[in-house]
Amino acid sequence: MEFLDSFVLPQSDHHMVLLQYLLILTYILLIPYMGVLIGATYLSLNYNKKGKQSGNKFYFKLAKDIIDLATINKSVAFALGIVPMLSAAFCYAQLLSSSEISLTGYILVSFLFLIAGVISIYSYKYSFHLKDIFNSVKEESNEISGELNQYKNVSQSLFNSAGNWALYLILFAAYVFFGATTLAIDPSRWESASSIFSIIFSFSTLMKFLFFVSIALVTTTVVGLFYLNEELKETANEYKEFVKDNLLKTGLAAGVAAPILYVLVFLLSPEISLADTAFGAAFFALMSLLIVVSLTYLMLKEEGAKYINSAITFLVLFFIGFVVKEQSAFNAATVGPFYAAAKNYELHIEEMKTELGLGIIPISGEDIFNGRCAACHKFDQRLVGPSYNSVLPKYADNRDGLVQFILNPVKVDPNYPPMPNQGLKPAEAEAITDYIINIYNENGGAAATSGDQTQIPGTDASEVVSIGKTVFVNGQDFFEKECLVCHRMDSEFVGPAYNDVLPKYVENVDSLVEWIYDPQRVNHELPIMPNQGLTREQAKEVAVHLLKTYKENY
Repeated sequence: MEFLDSFVLPQSDHHMVLLQYLLILTYILLIPYMGVLIGATYLSLNYNKKGKQSGNKFYFKLAKDIIDLATINKSVAFALGIVPMLSAAFCYAQLLSSSEISLTGYILVSFLFLIAGVISIYSYKYSFHLKDIFNSVKEESNEISGELNQYKNVSQSLFNSAGNWALYLILFAAYVFFGATTLAIDPSRWESASSIFSIIFSFSTLMKFLFFVSIALVTTTVVGLFYLNEELKETANEYKEFVKDNLLKTGLAAGVAAPILYVLVFLLSPEISLADTAFGAAFFALMSLLIVVSLTYLMLKEEGAKYINSAITFLVLFFIGFVVKEQSAFNAATVGPFYAAAKNYELHIEEMKTELGLGIIPISGEDIFNGRCAACHKFDQRLVGPSYNSVLPKYADNRDGLVQFILNPVKVDPNYPPMPNQGLKPAEAEAITDYIINIYNENGGAAATSGDQTQIPGTDASEVVSIGKTVFVNGQDFFEKECLVCHRMDSEFVGPAYNDVLPKYVENVDSLVEWIYDPQRVNHELPIMPNQGLTREQAKEVAVHLLKTYKENY
């Protein structure tokens, strides 16, 4: 579906973050709604079948009530189904515009089946009501009887087929949708996923689909009981107990299977998608789901619905955790396409500025190195982090790999603390990558050093201190450009929080000056602070600013 490419607009990294949040909102609306459509249609067909077999009128009534729940209003189908599905297609088209995968095409296929399924569900609902109306009409003449039977037969035929078609269409729409989202978090399959069959015949897609079906039944029974419990307050107790018993048994059976399937789905997730946030969100979702199942069991055991409000609450929390996990996995797996799309945007902006005759301010890798990297790294020896000479060889033929690591650093060596994300833009990450690789190559794989000093090409030696940074004469400037690389005022980062260490220096400024001038190891669980190469006068300026900030705010 190459025609979709014409609708893709260049996006900055900030716009793409907004698209990621939009995708979260889309999931929160679409997934529960599709679940209710599937669950309500299946249960309605099932109860109707049981009614025919047993002759119990309660089954017919429950079948009609449950389908009315899913089709309460046509605008709901538009707001919770059609619009979110189109929104998902748009978001994936933008977020994956730099990749070769046609994920948007698969979602549009799912969208078409969803529309057909919604139409069939409403046809099933209306034919259900018409069937009851025809059965209640008395035949007063042969002429009326013949015409009535004709409409009655048409309605019955539509009723018999529309419900089954609705279930098949919605199930297929959900299968393709979850196949597409499963493919989105597995870049290793993108090249081989050349057709829709590659997601249909995928074991990970099948497992996620089965999990979704179980959740659809849990959602429908909990929401159905919540909705019908209010509607049945004036109804005879016999039907009320019938509704609770049947819905709770279905919900409990599906609820027992759902956590097991969710764990299997998580275990099948590609390693690249398992960020820390994904683990936390998945655990939160699983715990919420287990609570919903436990409350369902309690309501069934005690033959009441007093826990239904709590069950609804934890069901909402489950969907929030589930959606956050899915989006976190997608974000972690698509760092490359995200970077490429942001880079294309920057190139697009540069081209526009060039066409308009506007100057472009070059990004200096040297400035970024001096302001960010030199605080924790040297070329020839370990500091807070490893030496560049020990890590750059593996990036000799993988420049993009180093750029992506700088944009999204992960812990590699357990002997060093994880590198904090510097919040650089793609162009800035490229600039610092080129800068450090050029220095490394120009010095034959080892940067020129002199004692503790790192000589940086293009700078005057008098402007460089012991770790290669420009001397700052203003305490606030130094704090903002250097200290905040590793410290925060109120939380532990690479180093300890200032709030934890500054109280002991409030009445002892000279000790703080000496410590900044010549840092010593204090906490063996944290890396030793590198010597910043400051004079005592400069160290005093930094110390005064730190204590002033602490006193003003704390």
